[in-house]
Amino acid sequence: MKKIVLKFFIFSAILLVVNVTINLFFKSTPNWYTAISTAVSVPLGVAIIEYFLRDKEKNF
Repeated sequence: MKKIVLKFFIFSAILLVVNVTINLFFKSTPNWYTAISTAVSVPLGVAIIEYFLRDKEKNF
């Protein structure tokens, strides 16, 4: 569980930086709502799927 949470925070930080950088490159002002929502929702989905897959492996 600890490893999954750590991955979530690392992926979130990376995606936030990438999204803000891309927003600044193509627009004059960054769209913070899009950057933050993408940086949280994508890693959260990956973490949930990974948690359930690991749980299934242990019960197998």
